Amino acid sequence: RQQDARVARAKGRAAKAKQRAAKVEKAKRNREAKVASRKKAAQARADSKRRASEAKAAQAQRKKEKRIANEAAKKLARQKALDARAATKKAQIEKKKRNAAAASAARKKAADARKEAARKRAARRRR
Repeated sequence: RQQDARVARAKGRAAKAKQRAAKVEKAKRNREAKVASRKKAAQARADSKRRASEAKAAQAQRKKEKRIANEAAKKLARQKALDARAATKKAQIEKKKRNAAAASAARKKAADARKEAARKRAARRRR
């Protein structure tokens, strides 16, 4: 009977030790799972941050390209306006020149006509 009790106690101790070992193992697994979970969350945060910064950089690049394109368009428009003004000015000058030439020709014609009339009068007087 004593032997039986001893065996039973030994069995009980063994069972308790086994339980303790299982508890320790479970705690270890929990700790590892927690660590893994934290690591995963940190990685997710880092990825999210990286994606956000990439998106920001891409947007900045697009903005820069748009600004450059706008500046180029403005420059072109300014140049076109300047060219148009220069063309109108040139046309005005040409018109003035033509008018001046025409006026000069008209004056010359009138003077020639006067001279001719004077010559005719003188010729009539001589007769």
